[in-house]
Amino acid sequence: MRFFSFIALFFITATSNAGWGDIVATPMEDITTVGSRIEVKIKYERDLGLGMLNPDVEGLMVKFTHGMDGKALGISRSDYNGIAKMDFIPPSKGRYSIYAKIIDNSDQTIPIEIPIYAVDREDGVIVTDIDGTISDLPAYLIPYYGHEAPTFDFAPKLFKLLSENTQIIYLTNRDDALYYSTHDFLNLHEFPDGTLIMNQWDSMDDLPYLRDPLDPALFKIKIIKTLLSRGV
Repeated sequence: MRFFSFIALFFITATSNAGWGDIVATPMEDITTVGSRIEVKIKYERDLGLGMLNPDVEGLMVKFTHGMDGKALGISRSDYNGIAKMDFIPPSKGRYSIYAKIIDNSDQTIPIEIPIYAVDREDGVIVTDIDGTISDLPAYLIPYYGHEAPTFDFAPKLFKLLSENTQIIYLTNRDDALYYSTHDFLNLHEFPDGTLIMNQWDSMDDLPYLRDPLDPALFKIKIIKTLLSRGV
């Protein structure tokens, strides 16, 4: 299987600059404290219908703005992972809509919203997993039915109550290819607004039935340590 993974990754690298299909953009939501610098990120991939194995797109020039037609934050080039980044310092507490738009010679590219959240250092924060915590669906079905997964009866009401005094962070090991379907799940059951932080799977070895069982926990520990270092 590792040999197959190598072949798959070679294919992705070799075709990352090919002109096949449309480009899919995935926002990378994040959270920090007021006045702290944060990297706003968005990932670009060729949409070949391969999900986590879609090839990354390097070399796109991307313009970032605060708001759809707001203040320009700057221009960045997507790296070898297909990620374009821009620094941002939230001046006050709240939810910020940062937009990223590919620069080309047409008006057909659509700005994509990247939600960024800012809290005060003394604010309460709750970090919750999704699968097995608020989503009641076997892991192998998530890529197919995750958007309409059942939840636990008490979960939406509980998190609505918690969100009145705390910031909610949804931290999941789901691959970021499932970003939009995961938001569909949260909206379907009317979970409160919160930061959605997802993993990035890089090879077949990251699939749930092949990866090291400790990998999801190590990923979440790394994210929580990062949040703590920001004062969240």
